[in-house]
Amino acid sequence: MCIAPTPREMAKLASIATVMLLLLLTNWISQEKKFQADRRWLFSSRFLGRKAFPLFQRDHCQGKRVYIHPLPPQFNRQILERACCGSSQTPITWMCDRLGNHGLGLPARVITPPTSNDSGALDSLQFPGEMASLVSSCRLLPASSWYRTGQFAVEIMIHERFRRYQCLTDDPHLANLFYIPYYAGLDVSQYLFTKQVQMRDKLGQRLLGYLQGNRHWNRKRGRDHVLVLGRIVWDFGRSEENHESWGSSLLSIQELDNATKLLIERDVWRSSQMALPYPTGFHPDSRREIDEWLAVVNGSSRDLLVSFAGALRDGNGSTATMRRSLRRQCQRHESLCTILRCERINCEENPEIVTCVALRSIFCLMPPGDSPTRKGFFDGLVAGCIPVVFSEHTAYTQYLWHLPRDPESYSIFFPHHSVIDGSIDVIQELARIPAARVTSMQDAVARIIPRIIYAKSSLDGYPDAFDIALEKLLVAQEP
Repeated sequence: MCIAPTPREMAKLASIATVMLLLLLTNWISQEKKFQADRRWLFSSRFLGRKAFPLFQRDHCQGKRVYIHPLPPQFNRQILERACCGSSQTPITWMCDRLGNHGLGLPARVITPPTSNDSGALDSLQFPGEMASLVSSCRLLPASSWYRTGQFAVEIMIHERFRRYQCLTDDPHLANLFYIPYYAGLDVSQYLFTKQVQMRDKLGQRLLGYLQGNRHWNRKRGRDHVLVLGRIVWDFGRSEENHESWGSSLLSIQELDNATKLLIERDVWRSSQMALPYPTGFHPDSRREIDEWLAVVNGSSRDLLVSFAGALRDGNGSTATMRRSLRRQCQRHESLCTILRCERINCEENPEIVTCVALRSIFCLMPPGDSPTRKGFFDGLVAGCIPVVFSEHTAYTQYLWHLPRDPESYSIFFPHHSVIDGSIDVIQELARIPAARVTSMQDAVARIIPRIIYAKSSLDGYPDAFDIALEKLLVAQEP
């Protein structure tokens, strides 16, 4: 039997319900005010700036993570140590001066502070004879950015840049790209001039065994892996069965075909190979240092129309014949053309002189050497000198990531056979180029400079050769 509440009890229940409703309403109003305050803070300009709340930050490493394979030191550090320390089997101790300091080499021979008025000027006391006159008015600025870097140092410098990369990961499952830190160029350099063919291939075969046992390599059969080789492609292209010819057989190993190979000169018919710029002596550490050097380049008086830095060759091959032809043309136009005889002045031991001559020149002749490409091409560009090339494989088919698509915007091309047969007078043709076109090409060369150098670290607003290559590699991994 149900008993109805009395009027007094009804009034009491109504009072309790009213109080509970008021409490709920008060709490809701308080929470709403807090939410609105949080919302205003979340979307304030301060919040949306660099110090954004982590929950709303974009992962800047998304799609950019790199994993460095933890190879044993015999694949890199020990090779470098042998190059520097040397032994009876590794007669390359001279390379240490050009490969030390993480690949940068020894500092250039410039006068540095505290004699700040002479900062960047070359120390002429260290350049005997005719060399002293070539560097007397030359300034390499800023002095701290210039080194005596060897042409085969790129694999060491790239390794160092990867170690400093901000999106490195220790978890290979998260990696978008895998870097293989094997100094194959330095490795083969020890045995190129010996008959120890098995030693040229020893570490390459060990590397293959390591990779084939690695599930992250097998995941895409190496398509997301990159190997940097610090010499030209022909130093790695010997067939495995041929024990008589030049080089190692690293690039003949079919199991490595899918990996991207970066070299200073590539086989243009292999899509898995791409060329990196030869290292120059300029390695800035800030945007200010690049701007300071660009000011020197743009302000150079360039009292020489044409220069050529290189050694004459013996024999009747195309390289020797081409260089002799250019020498004769230069001698006919002695007031317009200067030759830096590298068989007399060791240009490799005195890279500062090569840069100084290029800095004074409007055009720099770039005939092929032992192969179509040459370090001098990039030494000239860094000094603001317009390159004059005689083979499309010197640059146009090689450095697709780093040079403009239109070669005529920054360089001059003459067919090599026209120079050899004398149908073209190169010096005379260069003298006829209108000043407006020269200025346009010089501006284009200045824009190229930041793209072909190897900075000590990534510089905001100035992507260098490493940054550009890495971006291309990562884009290739996108689904």
